Amino acid sequence: MSGAILATGVGLRHVTDPTGWLEFVTDNHGRAAARQMAVRVEAGEIVLAEARAFIDFTDGVEEYRILGPIMSSPREIEVGPDPTSRLIEIANETREEAYLLVGDVRIHGVSATRWEAYAAPSRIELDEALSALLDSVRP
Repeated sequence: MSGAILATGVGLRHVTDPTGWLEFVTDNHGRAAARQMAVRVEAGEIVLAEARAFIDFTDGVEEYRILGPIMSSPREIEVGPDPTSRLIEIANETREEAYLLVGDVRIHGVSATRWEAYAAPSRIELDEALSALLDSVRP
């Protein structure tokens, strides 16, 4: 079967329920820090996002996307005039996971290599909710 890897990337999705994230903050930084962060989320100073790697491929007939697991607790993004650096930082922390999905592409009958995954175009995608929240703060 012919086919190819089309792209790899990371999708960032807005997290609306900060419960798990606040537990993580509490466990790692204490209750006071968690309370401060919760106040900042409520005030709209911080937006929470989770990252998930993906790989897009074709089997020669149709195009598909395989999603990797959500690798960590939600990450905080300071709401400000330019969140680009933080978004790139979060995506780069997750990007390597996309290359591990090559085995899943092979399960679908496509003879793919890790080299093809590394050589494929890489994207960062924001879901609509996260994009809207971040666009609303740009001058």
